[in-house]
Amino acid sequence: MQSVPTQTIPRGMKAVHVGKTFLSTAIEELKAMGSKRVFVLANRSSAKFIEGDGKLMDELEKMQVLAAPLCTSIGMGGGETGLLEACDKAFESGADCVIT
Repeated sequence: MQSVPTQTIPRGMKAVHVGKTFLSTAIEELKAMGSKRVFVLANRSSAKFIEGDGKLMDELEKMQVLAAPLCTSIGMGGGETGLLEACDKAFESGADCVIT
């Protein structure tokens, strides 16, 4: 993994991961934060990248930290209605972390 000088990372961020897969980075960060209830949000066209054997949703289920089924209420281009629905679902699930 390449490192990024900390002075170039925007305020509020702790790291930029370069040269690592999304899956390994997400799992590593969830473990570091101690997350126990993870809510996953994706647009419909991206769901294929995180659903299925060995992908994010599968790994979260194996870890027993998945707070709710995949939420795809936000369509391409966003939309306040979809965003509010996703926020409500994340809250209702008792999630301590949201991955998008």
